[in-house]
Amino acid sequence: MVGVPIVAASAGGIPSMVIDDQEALLYRPEDYKMAAYQIERILESNEIAANLAALAKNRALLRHDEQKILGKLMFIYEQVLRG
Repeated sequence: MVGVPIVAASAGGIPSMVIDDQEALLYRPEDYKMAAYQIERILESNEIAANLAALAKNRALLRHDEQKILGKLMFIYEQVLRG
């Protein structure tokens, strides 16, 4: 996981993947001025950029932990094999 600040359009599944203003800075897809503003916030504040990146990285590591995923997959396989 890289750990970079995220600016993304609030569209599709993105809002369900991150918490706005904590793990990413979101904007409405049609609002290019807000997109520019969110990018400026990151560029002008190392603190905001670092906090966003750290929180997003932590969430990604928790959601995509290899051992948890493997455990869940093994459970599913066992259930299937048992019928």
